[in-house]
Amino acid sequence: MQKAIMIVAASGAMGLASAAIASSYSFNSIGETYSEDFNSYLGTEATMPAHMFVTGENGAGDQYPGPFNPFTGVSSLTDTSSPTWGEGFTAFTNGTSGNSFGIRERGQTDLRDSRLFFEFTNNTGQEITGFNVSYDVEVWFHGQRANRIRMKYNTDTSGFSNIDDLTSTVNPLGAGGSGQFVDGSLAENREEVSVFVDLVALGFGPLADGETAFFRWQYSNAAGDSGGLRSGLALNNISITAVPAPGAFALLGLAGLVGAGRRRQS
Repeated sequence: MQKAIMIVAASGAMGLASAAIASSYSFNSIGETYSEDFNSYLGTEATMPAHMFVTGENGAGDQYPGPFNPFTGVSSLTDTSSPTWGEGFTAFTNGTSGNSFGIRERGQTDLRDSRLFFEFTNNTGQEITGFNVSYDVEVWFHGQRANRIRMKYNTDTSGFSNIDDLTSTVNPLGAGGSGQFVDGSLAENREEVSVFVDLVALGFGPLADGETAFFRWQYSNAAGDSGGLRSGLALNNISITAVPAPGAFALLGLAGLVGAGRRRQS
């Protein structure tokens, strides 16, 4: 079981068309964990998790939120006959083991620049200096491209383009060739990601009591990738824990802190 653990730098600014449209999750105590398994998500706007929202656009430049609808419902391995199966923002499932938050760009849905945000507020009464974050990246459709899921942190919905990735997970392809449907819940088609997010090492500084911030996941091509057929990827089993000041790490058994200086992403 492969683990990705890394910390990288942050800076910069980028315009984002959408303001936050989710209700902010409240961390009320240090050590509290937010978790999301997406089993109630059905590939629709109405079933988005309460503290998450998405943005994207199509080839004509139509935005979501706006005139473009990127949601395509449930994409189940029990019926792959839909011409838009696995496209846009969808709910991947094998029909028995629950749902995952799926993304596949292009195709008939023509989703581009897809982003998933988690919005949260520090209501602990003290500073939050970091987070333990884990989640699964799954592949449900084998494309010709080794697409990837990238994760970032910011204290605003703008400015992400100049912020380095916290993690970047390339399509965990298992057995099977291009254009095949696969079960992303299986270990061979899934990678577990785990990262300690040190807000001080990243250059943001602690998140003060009452302040709001965001984690963002985006679907991208891998470096040097080629081919026209995109892969259908998914996020699942997200877990985010607020952690105390560094001096208290040993008391909670927290380890694996990997610091890094600031650098700019090319």
